[in-house]
Amino acid sequence: MGVWLLLAAFWGLLPGGMAGAGQPLAGEPLCKEGDKLLLCAHGQTGPYLACIQGTGSFLLAGGDEGFARVDLGYPLLGAAYRGGRLFVFREWEVFFCADAYTGSLEQGETCVTSLTADDVALFDCTAQGEVYAVAKDSPQTLQLFSLDGDFQEHSFDKNISLLQVTESGQLWVCTEDSFFMGGSLENLKAITGGRPQRVIGENAFLDSGGNVWQVEGEKAEPVLEGIPPQSLCRADRAGITYADSTGRIHRVLWDGEEAGTCTPDGKPLALTEKGVLMSREKMLYYAPYAFTQEQPSLSPAPSPSVSPSPGPSEKPSWLELGDGYFYITGEVPVEWLLEELKPQEALIKTPEGETVTNGLLGTGMSAFQGKTDTYENETVVIVWGDCSGNGRTGPSDMEEAQRMLLHREDDMVKPAFLAADRDRDGEITAKDLLWLSGAIEKAANGR
Repeated sequence: MGVWLLLAAFWGLLPGGMAGAGQPLAGEPLCKEGDKLLLCAHGQTGPYLACIQGTGSFLLAGGDEGFARVDLGYPLLGAAYRGGRLFVFREWEVFFCADAYTGSLEQGETCVTSLTADDVALFDCTAQGEVYAVAKDSPQTLQLFSLDGDFQEHSFDKNISLLQVTESGQLWVCTEDSFFMGGSLENLKAITGGRPQRVIGENAFLDSGGNVWQVEGEKAEPVLEGIPPQSLCRADRAGITYADSTGRIHRVLWDGEEAGTCTPDGKPLALTEKGVLMSREKMLYYAPYAFTQEQPSLSPAPSPSVSPSPGPSEKPSWLELGDGYFYITGEVPVEWLLEELKPQEALIKTPEGETVTNGLLGTGMSAFQGKTDTYENETVVIVWGDCSGNGRTGPSDMEEAQRMLLHREDDMVKPAFLAADRDRDGEITAKDLLWLSGAIEKAANGR
Protein backbone atom coordinates (compact mmCIF):
# COMPACT_ATOMS: atom_id res chain seq x y z
CA MET A 1 0.00 0.00 0.00
CA GLY A 2 2.85 2.37 0.81
CA VAL A 3 4.30 1.96 -2.68
CA TRP A 4 1.01 2.88 -4.35
CA LEU A 5 0.55 5.89 -2.09
CA LEU A 6 4.01 7.04 -3.08
CA LEU A 7 3.24 6.51 -6.77
CA ALA A 8 -0.01 8.40 -6.40
CA ALA A 9 1.92 11.30 -4.93
CA PHE A 10 4.22 11.31 -7.97
CA TRP A 11 1.32 11.15 -10.41
CA GLY A 12 -0.31 14.10 -8.71
CA LEU A 13 2.92 16.05 -8.48
CA LEU A 14 4.26 15.97 -12.01
CA PRO A 15 1.51 16.71 -14.60
CA GLY A 16 1.98 20.16 -16.07
CA GLY A 17 5.73 20.19 -15.53
CA MET A 18 7.80 22.36 -13.22
CA ALA A 19 9.06 25.88 -13.54
CA GLY A 20 12.65 26.54 -14.41
CA ALA A 21 15.03 27.59 -17.15
CA GLY A 22 15.66 24.01 -18.28
CA GLN A 23 12.02 22.94 -18.51
CA PRO A 24 11.10 21.11 -21.73
CA LEU A 25 8.25 22.59 -23.78
CA ALA A 26 5.18 20.68 -22.56
CA GLY A 27 2.76 22.22 -25.04
CA GLU A 28 -1.01 22.49 -25.28
CA PRO A 29 -2.89 19.29 -26.16
CA LEU A 30 -4.66 19.57 -29.52
CA CYS A 31 -6.12 16.18 -30.38
CA LYS A 32 -5.40 12.49 -30.70
CA GLU A 33 -2.63 11.73 -33.14
CA GLY A 34 -3.79 10.86 -36.65
CA ASP A 35 -2.37 8.19 -38.93
CA LYS A 36 -0.51 10.74 -41.06
CA LEU A 37 0.24 14.43 -40.59
CA LEU A 38 -0.13 16.34 -43.87
CA LEU A 39 0.32 19.90 -42.62
CA CYS A 40 1.03 21.98 -39.56
CA ALA A 41 1.21 25.75 -39.99
CA HIS A 42 0.71 28.73 -37.72
CA GLY A 43 -2.24 30.81 -38.89
CA GLN A 44 -3.28 34.28 -37.83
CA THR A 45 -4.78 33.04 -34.55
CA GLY A 46 -3.13 29.69 -33.90
CA PRO A 47 -1.96 26.39 -35.37
CA TYR A 48 -3.61 24.75 -38.39
CA LEU A 49 -3.52 20.96 -38.82
CA ALA A 50 -4.50 18.59 -41.58
CA CYS A 51 -4.28 14.87 -40.75
CA ILE A 52 -5.42 11.58 -42.20
CA GLN A 53 -7.28 9.46 -39.67
CA GLY A 54 -8.52 6.00 -40.56
CA THR A 55 -10.58 6.13 -43.74
CA GLY A 56 -11.17 9.87 -43.38
CA SER A 57 -9.28 12.97 -42.31
CA PHE A 58 -9.65 15.99 -40.07
CA LEU A 59 -8.75 19.69 -40.08
CA LEU A 60 -8.00 21.70 -36.95
CA ALA A 61 -7.64 25.46 -36.52
CA GLY A 62 -6.62 27.18 -33.28
CA GLY A 63 -8.13 30.48 -32.22
CA ASP A 64 -8.96 32.72 -29.28
CA GLU A 65 -12.06 30.67 -28.50
CA GLY A 66 -10.44 27.26 -28.63
CA PHE A 67 -10.07 24.94 -31.59
CA ALA A 68 -12.37 24.51 -34.55
CA ARG A 69 -12.42 21.03 -36.08
CA VAL A 70 -13.83 19.58 -39.27
CA ASP A 71 -13.98 15.83 -39.78
CA LEU A 72 -14.02 14.80 -43.43
CA GLY A 73 -15.41 11.50 -44.61
CA TYR A 74 -12.61 10.92 -47.08
CA PRO A 75 -8.80 10.80 -46.93
CA LEU A 76 -6.83 13.78 -48.20
CA LEU A 77 -4.02 13.66 -50.73
CA GLY A 78 -2.20 16.71 -49.37
CA ALA A 79 -2.57 20.12 -47.74
CA ALA A 80 -1.01 23.60 -47.91
CA TYR A 81 -1.27 26.91 -46.03
CA ARG A 82 -1.25 29.86 -48.42
CA GLY A 83 -2.23 33.48 -47.87
CA GLY A 84 -4.06 32.89 -44.60
CA ARG A 85 -6.13 29.99 -45.94
CA LEU A 86 -5.86 26.24 -45.57
CA PHE A 87 -6.02 24.27 -48.81
CA VAL A 88 -6.64 20.53 -48.97
CA PHE A 89 -6.20 18.33 -52.02
CA ARG A 90 -8.58 15.45 -52.62
CA GLU A 91 -10.35 13.39 -55.21
CA TRP A 92 -13.72 14.83 -56.25
CA GLU A 93 -15.82 12.40 -58.25
CA VAL A 94 -13.35 11.54 -61.03
CA PHE A 95 -11.30 14.73 -60.71
CA PHE A 96 -8.41 16.04 -58.61
CA CYS A 97 -9.31 19.27 -56.79
CA ALA A 98 -8.23 21.74 -54.11
CA ASP A 99 -10.64 23.07 -51.47
CA ALA A 100 -9.99 26.31 -49.55
CA TYR A 101 -10.88 26.78 -45.87
CA THR A 102 -10.85 29.97 -43.80
CA GLY A 103 -9.56 30.38 -40.25
CA SER A 104 -12.90 29.17 -38.86
CA LEU A 105 -12.72 26.19 -41.23
CA GLU A 106 -15.57 27.38 -43.40
CA GLN A 107 -15.16 26.01 -46.90
CA GLY A 108 -14.58 28.45 -49.74
CA GLU A 109 -13.75 27.95 -53.40
CA THR A 110 -12.91 24.65 -55.04
CA CYS A 111 -10.51 24.43 -57.97
CA VAL A 112 -11.29 21.36 -60.08
CA THR A 113 -8.63 20.08 -62.47
CA SER A 114 -8.99 17.83 -65.51
CA LEU A 115 -6.68 15.31 -63.83
CA THR A 116 -7.66 12.40 -61.62
CA ALA A 117 -5.94 11.69 -58.32
CA ASP A 118 -4.18 8.70 -59.89
CA ASP A 119 -2.81 10.94 -62.66
CA VAL A 120 -1.02 13.42 -60.39
CA ALA A 121 2.67 13.04 -59.52
CA LEU A 122 3.40 16.50 -57.99
CA PHE A 123 1.05 19.31 -56.95
CA ASP A 124 0.75 22.56 -55.00
CA CYS A 125 -1.37 25.71 -55.04
CA THR A 126 -1.25 29.50 -54.76
CA ALA A 127 -3.02 31.71 -52.24
CA GLN A 128 -5.60 32.47 -54.96
CA GLY A 129 -6.53 28.80 -55.21
CA GLU A 130 -4.76 28.07 -58.48
CA VAL A 131 -3.41 24.53 -58.70
CA TYR A 132 -0.02 23.59 -60.15
CA ALA A 133 0.33 19.92 -61.09
CA VAL A 134 2.64 17.51 -62.89
CA ALA A 135 0.94 14.47 -64.39
CA LYS A 136 2.58 11.05 -64.20
CA ASP A 137 2.31 10.57 -67.96
CA SER A 138 3.77 14.07 -68.69
CA PRO A 139 6.66 14.40 -66.23
CA GLN A 140 8.28 17.28 -68.18
CA THR A 141 5.15 19.47 -68.24
CA LEU A 142 3.96 21.81 -65.48
CA GLN A 143 0.21 22.52 -65.65
CA LEU A 144 -1.68 25.41 -64.04
CA PHE A 145 -5.43 25.28 -63.32
CA SER A 146 -7.35 28.38 -62.20
CA LEU A 147 -10.68 28.75 -60.42
CA ASP A 148 -12.41 30.07 -63.54
CA GLY A 149 -11.41 27.04 -65.57
CA ASP A 150 -8.45 28.54 -67.43
CA PHE A 151 -5.54 26.21 -68.14
CA GLN A 152 -1.86 26.88 -68.88
CA GLU A 153 1.20 24.69 -69.21
CA HIS A 154 4.97 25.01 -69.44
CA SER A 155 7.32 22.34 -70.76
CA PHE A 156 10.87 21.64 -69.58
CA ASP A 157 13.71 19.69 -71.20
CA LYS A 158 13.93 17.15 -68.37
CA ASN A 159 11.56 15.49 -65.91
CA ILE A 160 10.32 17.67 -63.04
CA SER A 161 11.53 16.35 -59.67
CA LEU A 162 10.42 19.12 -57.29
CA LEU A 163 7.43 21.47 -57.34
CA GLN A 164 6.64 23.87 -54.51
CA VAL A 165 4.85 27.17 -53.98
CA THR A 166 5.80 29.24 -50.92
CA GLU A 167 3.26 30.99 -48.73
CA SER A 168 3.80 34.29 -50.57
CA GLY A 169 3.40 32.65 -53.98
CA GLN A 170 7.01 32.05 -55.06
CA LEU A 171 7.11 29.11 -57.47
CA TRP A 172 10.02 26.64 -57.24
CA VAL A 173 10.62 24.00 -59.93
CA CYS A 174 13.53 21.54 -60.20
CA THR A 175 14.26 19.21 -63.08
CA GLU A 176 16.92 16.52 -63.23
CA ASP A 177 19.68 19.07 -63.86
CA SER A 178 18.17 22.57 -63.52
CA PHE A 179 16.43 24.75 -60.97
CA PHE A 180 13.91 27.56 -61.63
CA MET A 181 12.11 30.20 -59.56
CA GLY A 182 9.55 32.89 -60.27
CA GLY A 183 6.40 34.65 -59.16
CA SER A 184 4.32 32.85 -61.78
CA LEU A 185 4.51 30.33 -64.57
CA GLU A 186 5.30 33.07 -67.11
CA ASN A 187 8.36 34.53 -65.37
CA LEU A 188 10.29 31.46 -64.22
CA LYS A 189 14.06 32.06 -64.31
CA ALA A 190 16.92 29.57 -64.17
CA ILE A 191 18.92 29.78 -60.92
CA THR A 192 22.63 28.98 -60.84
CA GLY A 193 24.44 27.61 -57.79
CA GLY A 194 23.26 24.80 -55.53
CA ARG A 195 20.45 22.34 -56.04
CA PRO A 196 17.50 22.11 -53.60
CA GLN A 197 16.63 18.94 -51.79
CA ARG A 198 13.92 20.83 -49.89
CA VAL A 199 12.54 24.36 -49.96
CA ILE A 200 12.60 25.76 -46.40
CA GLY A 201 11.63 29.41 -46.94
CA GLU A 202 10.68 32.10 -49.43
CA ASN A 203 14.21 32.26 -50.84
CA ALA A 204 16.07 29.50 -48.97
CA PHE A 205 16.63 25.80 -49.51
CA LEU A 206 18.47 22.86 -47.99
CA ASP A 207 20.66 20.66 -50.19
CA SER A 208 21.43 16.96 -49.81
CA GLY A 209 24.66 17.70 -47.92
CA GLY A 210 23.03 19.70 -45.11
CA ASN A 211 23.96 23.13 -46.50
CA VAL A 212 21.50 26.02 -46.46
CA TRP A 213 21.44 28.28 -49.53
CA GLN A 214 19.81 31.64 -50.17
CA VAL A 215 18.67 32.83 -53.59
CA GLU A 216 19.27 36.42 -54.62
CA GLY A 217 18.41 37.42 -58.15
CA GLU A 218 19.29 34.47 -60.36
CA LYS A 219 22.03 32.98 -58.17
CA ALA A 220 22.07 30.75 -55.07
CA GLU A 221 24.79 31.17 -52.44
CA PRO A 222 25.60 28.84 -49.50
CA VAL A 223 25.11 30.61 -46.17
CA LEU A 224 25.06 27.90 -43.47
CA GLU A 225 26.31 24.34 -43.19
CA GLY A 226 26.05 21.37 -40.87
CA ILE A 227 22.24 21.06 -40.80
CA PRO A 228 21.09 17.40 -40.74
CA PRO A 229 19.69 16.92 -44.29
CA GLN A 230 16.61 15.00 -43.14
CA SER A 231 15.84 17.23 -40.15
CA LEU A 232 12.80 19.43 -39.69
CA CYS A 233 13.91 22.86 -40.90
CA ARG A 234 12.34 26.20 -41.82
CA ALA A 235 13.74 29.62 -42.74
CA ASP A 236 12.52 33.19 -42.33
CA ARG A 237 14.00 36.65 -42.80
CA ALA A 238 16.20 36.48 -39.71
CA GLY A 239 17.52 32.91 -39.87
CA ILE A 240 16.55 29.26 -39.63
CA THR A 241 14.93 26.98 -37.07
CA TYR A 242 15.73 23.27 -37.14
CA ALA A 243 15.48 20.14 -35.01
CA ASP A 244 18.55 17.95 -34.56
CA SER A 245 18.55 14.15 -34.26
CA THR A 246 17.99 14.32 -30.49
CA GLY A 247 14.82 16.41 -30.85
CA ARG A 248 16.36 19.64 -29.61
CA ILE A 249 15.33 22.71 -31.62
CA HIS A 250 17.94 25.27 -32.63
CA ARG A 251 17.53 28.88 -33.71
CA VAL A 252 20.43 30.06 -35.93
CA LEU A 253 20.75 33.55 -37.42
CA TRP A 254 21.92 34.10 -40.98
CA ASP A 255 25.34 35.22 -39.76
CA GLY A 256 25.84 31.79 -38.18
CA GLU A 257 25.22 32.82 -34.57
CA GLU A 258 23.11 30.35 -32.59
CA ALA A 259 20.45 32.46 -30.92
CA GLY A 260 19.21 29.72 -28.61
CA THR A 261 17.75 26.25 -28.22
CA CYS A 262 14.69 24.63 -26.71
CA THR A 263 13.56 21.04 -26.20
CA PRO A 264 10.02 19.77 -26.80
CA ASP A 265 8.66 17.27 -24.31
CA GLY A 266 7.81 14.87 -27.12
CA LYS A 267 8.83 13.93 -30.65
CA PRO A 268 8.88 17.00 -32.95
CA LEU A 269 6.66 16.49 -36.00
CA ALA A 270 6.57 19.95 -37.58
CA LEU A 271 8.03 23.43 -37.09
CA THR A 272 5.92 26.50 -37.76
CA GLU A 273 6.68 30.20 -37.69
CA LYS A 274 5.92 30.43 -33.98
CA GLY A 275 6.01 26.97 -32.45
CA VAL A 276 6.50 23.22 -32.64
CA LEU A 277 4.01 20.40 -33.10
CA MET A 278 5.00 17.24 -31.22
CA SER A 279 3.60 13.83 -30.38
CA ARG A 280 3.51 12.33 -26.92
CA GLU A 281 1.53 9.36 -25.66
CA LYS A 282 -0.49 9.21 -28.92
CA MET A 283 -1.57 12.84 -28.55
CA LEU A 284 -0.56 15.93 -30.53
CA TYR A 285 0.72 18.96 -28.61
CA TYR A 286 1.63 22.44 -29.81
CA ALA A 287 4.05 24.72 -27.93
CA PRO A 288 5.38 28.21 -28.74
CA TYR A 289 9.16 28.38 -29.02
CA ALA A 290 11.03 29.43 -25.88
CA PHE A 291 14.63 29.70 -27.01
CA THR A 292 17.29 30.10 -24.33
CA GLN A 293 21.06 30.35 -24.55
CA GLU A 294 22.97 27.15 -23.81
CA GLN A 295 23.50 26.67 -20.09
CA PRO A 296 26.67 25.13 -18.59
CA SER A 297 26.39 21.35 -18.44
CA LEU A 298 26.09 19.39 -15.22
CA SER A 299 29.59 17.98 -15.70
CA PRO A 300 32.81 19.50 -17.07
CA ALA A 301 33.99 18.59 -20.56
CA PRO A 302 36.89 16.15 -20.76
CA SER A 303 40.21 17.74 -21.56
CA PRO A 304 41.61 16.92 -25.02
CA SER A 305 44.85 16.00 -23.25
CA VAL A 306 43.25 13.08 -21.38
CA SER A 307 45.19 9.86 -21.94
CA PRO A 308 43.52 7.31 -24.25
CA SER A 309 43.68 4.80 -21.40
CA PRO A 310 42.99 6.88 -18.29
CA GLY A 311 43.53 5.56 -14.83
CA PRO A 312 40.70 5.42 -12.28
CA SER A 313 41.32 8.98 -11.13
CA GLU A 314 41.20 10.31 -14.71
CA LYS A 315 37.87 8.78 -15.74
CA PRO A 316 35.31 11.53 -16.46
CA SER A 317 32.54 11.75 -13.89
CA TRP A 318 29.81 11.64 -16.54
CA LEU A 319 30.84 8.28 -18.07
CA GLU A 320 30.70 4.72 -16.77
CA LEU A 321 31.15 1.47 -18.69
CA GLY A 322 29.22 -1.45 -17.26
CA ASP A 323 27.35 -4.56 -18.45
CA GLY A 324 28.22 -3.71 -22.04
CA TYR A 325 26.67 -0.21 -21.90
CA PHE A 326 27.94 3.34 -21.70
CA TYR A 327 26.08 4.86 -18.72
CA ILE A 328 25.90 8.65 -19.01
CA THR A 329 25.15 11.07 -16.17
CA GLY A 330 23.77 14.51 -17.07
CA GLU A 331 23.28 16.26 -20.39
CA VAL A 332 26.38 15.26 -22.33
CA PRO A 333 27.21 16.30 -25.92
CA VAL A 334 28.03 13.64 -28.52
CA GLU A 335 31.41 15.31 -29.05
CA TRP A 336 32.51 14.46 -25.50
CA LEU A 337 32.12 10.71 -26.03
CA LEU A 338 33.83 10.86 -29.43
CA GLU A 339 36.73 12.71 -27.77
CA GLU A 340 36.87 10.18 -24.94
CA LEU A 341 37.11 7.25 -27.37
CA LYS A 342 40.14 8.67 -29.20
CA PRO A 343 42.54 7.68 -30.64
CA GLN A 344 40.20 4.93 -31.89
CA GLU A 345 37.88 5.76 -34.74
CA ALA A 346 34.31 5.91 -33.50
CA LEU A 347 30.78 6.48 -34.76
CA ILE A 348 27.71 7.52 -32.79
CA LYS A 349 24.39 6.51 -34.34
CA THR A 350 20.75 7.07 -33.41
CA PRO A 351 18.42 4.06 -33.00
CA GLU A 352 17.28 4.76 -36.58
CA GLY A 353 20.84 4.37 -37.86
CA GLU A 354 21.65 8.06 -38.50
CA THR A 355 25.24 9.05 -37.73
CA VAL A 356 25.45 12.09 -35.43
CA THR A 357 28.42 14.27 -34.56
CA ASN A 358 26.73 16.88 -32.36
CA GLY A 359 23.72 17.34 -30.12
CA LEU A 360 23.17 15.40 -26.90
CA LEU A 361 23.81 11.75 -26.25
CA GLY A 362 20.45 10.03 -25.85
CA THR A 363 19.32 6.70 -24.48
CA GLY A 364 19.30 4.09 -27.23
CA MET A 365 22.10 5.60 -29.29
CA SER A 366 24.98 3.29 -30.20
CA ALA A 367 28.72 3.91 -30.13
CA PHE A 368 30.76 1.88 -32.61
CA GLN A 369 34.48 1.67 -31.89
CA GLY A 370 36.69 0.83 -34.85
CA LYS A 371 36.22 1.13 -38.58
CA THR A 372 32.97 -0.84 -38.90
CA ASP A 373 29.52 -0.43 -37.36
CA THR A 374 29.05 -4.11 -36.60
CA TYR A 375 27.33 -5.72 -33.65
CA GLU A 376 30.68 -6.77 -32.19
CA ASN A 377 31.84 -3.13 -32.06
CA GLU A 378 28.59 -1.71 -30.65
CA THR A 379 28.08 -0.25 -27.18
CA VAL A 380 24.60 1.10 -26.43
CA VAL A 381 24.28 4.44 -24.64
CA ILE A 382 22.10 4.75 -21.54
CA VAL A 383 21.51 8.25 -20.18
CA TRP A 384 20.25 8.05 -16.61
CA GLY A 385 16.65 9.25 -16.43
CA ASP A 386 16.29 9.74 -20.19
CA CYS A 387 13.58 7.25 -21.15
CA SER A 388 12.53 9.16 -24.28
CA GLY A 389 15.96 9.24 -25.95
CA ASN A 390 16.36 13.03 -26.25
CA GLY A 391 19.25 13.26 -23.77
CA ARG A 392 17.27 15.09 -21.07
CA THR A 393 14.89 14.30 -18.23
CA GLY A 394 11.36 15.66 -18.16
CA PRO A 395 7.75 14.79 -17.26
CA SER A 396 7.41 12.44 -20.24
CA ASP A 397 10.26 10.33 -18.83
CA MET A 398 8.33 9.91 -15.59
CA GLU A 399 5.24 8.88 -17.57
CA GLU A 400 7.25 6.27 -19.46
CA ALA A 401 8.86 4.96 -16.25
CA GLN A 402 5.44 4.60 -14.64
CA ARG A 403 4.18 2.73 -17.69
CA MET A 404 7.14 0.36 -17.59
CA LEU A 405 6.55 -0.29 -13.90
CA LEU A 406 3.15 -1.70 -14.81
CA HIS A 407 4.33 -3.60 -17.92
CA ARG A 408 7.81 -4.65 -16.85
CA GLU A 409 7.89 -8.01 -18.63
CA ASP A 410 7.68 -6.33 -22.05
CA ASP A 411 10.26 -3.65 -21.35
CA MET A 412 13.07 -5.15 -19.28
CA VAL A 413 15.55 -5.37 -22.16
CA LYS A 414 14.84 -1.95 -23.63
CA PRO A 415 17.33 0.92 -23.16
CA ALA A 416 14.52 3.09 -21.76
CA PHE A 417 14.00 0.53 -18.98
CA LEU A 418 17.69 0.59 -18.09
CA ALA A 419 17.65 4.41 -18.03
CA ALA A 420 14.95 4.34 -15.35
CA ASP A 421 16.35 1.42 -13.34
CA ARG A 422 18.81 3.58 -11.41
CA ASP A 423 19.77 0.96 -8.82
CA ARG A 424 20.20 -1.72 -11.53
CA ASP A 425 18.14 -4.33 -9.71
CA GLY A 426 16.20 -5.34 -12.83
CA GLU A 427 12.98 -3.64 -11.72
CA ILE A 428 11.36 -0.22 -11.89
CA THR A 429 10.38 0.51 -8.30
CA ALA A 430 9.20 3.42 -6.18
CA LYS A 431 12.83 4.02 -5.27
CA ASP A 432 13.69 4.53 -8.95
CA LEU A 433 10.74 6.88 -9.42
CA LEU A 434 11.80 8.89 -6.39
CA TRP A 435 15.27 9.32 -7.88
CA LEU A 436 13.79 10.22 -11.29
CA SER A 437 11.51 12.82 -9.70
CA GLY A 438 14.55 14.51 -8.18
CA ALA A 439 16.43 14.39 -11.49
CA ILE A 440 13.50 16.01 -13.30
CA GLU A 441 13.30 18.77 -10.70
CA LYS A 442 17.03 19.45 -10.99
CA ALA A 443 16.80 19.62 -14.78
CA ALA A 444 13.81 21.95 -14.61
CA ASN A 445 15.67 24.32 -12.31
CA GLY A 446 18.81 24.26 -14.44
CA ARG A 447 21.00 22.64 -11.79
